[in-house]
Amino acid sequence: MRDIVKAELNRARDLHPIWPDDQVHQVAIVCEEAGEALQAALNYQDHGKPFAEIRKEITHTAAMCERWFQANEEVKD
Repeated sequence: MRDIVKAELNRARDLHPIWPDDQVHQVAIVCEEAGEALQAALNYQDHGKPFAEIRKEITHTAAMCERWFQANEEVKD
C-alpha cells in the first residue's frame, strides 16, 4: 500500500473511528469516495480544475477500499 494511502487511512480512522457493521453502509462509503473521484475527474476534464484533486479523491477511495478489506478479512462466503 502506498504511504499516502496509509496516511489517509489513519487520518480517516482518527476522524471516524467507528466503521459500520453492515455491508450496505460500508460499500456506500467506498462508493461515495469513488463518486467524488469521478466528480474531480469531470472537473479536470471539462473545467480545467487541478489534477491534484483527482489524486486526492483517488487516495480517499483507496483508503476506504482498504478499510473495507480490513473490516471483512474474517468474513466467509
